[in-house]
Amino acid sequence: MAFMQEKGLERASNIAVIVVAVVVVFTLLHREFRSSIPSHASLKGTHFSLSGVTTAPAKVNLVLGISTVCHFCEQNVGFYQQLSTLEAPGKLAFYTVFPQSATDAAAFLNQKAIHPNGVVSSPLSQYKITGTPTLLLVDASGKVQEAWVGALDASRQAEVVKTIRQYE
Repeated sequence: MAFMQEKGLERASNIAVIVVAVVVVFTLLHREFRSSIPSHASLKGTHFSLSGVTTAPAKVNLVLGISTVCHFCEQNVGFYQQLSTLEAPGKLAFYTVFPQSATDAAAFLNQKAIHPNGVVSSPLSQYKITGTPTLLLVDASGKVQEAWVGALDASRQAEVVKTIRQYE
């Protein structure tokens, strides 16, 4: 009888281990493969210190929190190249904030042919950026008008460009 109880207990513990393993794997895969998060509401409306990024803010300032070791950032390199060509003096400026050194950031940008108006090497948390990539649309007063976190698919990229055009 004790042998049968041990078998039942062993079977139950094996099932529990399998269930936990499935939950852990699902959680990791979900985190790894999610492509983007809709506009990041917790950043929208907050104040962004543009003085740490530029001395002459434009009407619309795109600030990209990016990292040289972020695979989501790599997915959107073409889009960041496009954003860096949208510059309109006084109206639209594009800046990047890297947690890596200025030397590493410059090398990354040169290699990827991304040409922002300015590059900042600073802890991302100083700018309330908690993950990369994070794209912020900031007005001249430093108020975050829109925020996007994560890699952006084609429709989200089109949304970003459309939103930028509304503020120009």
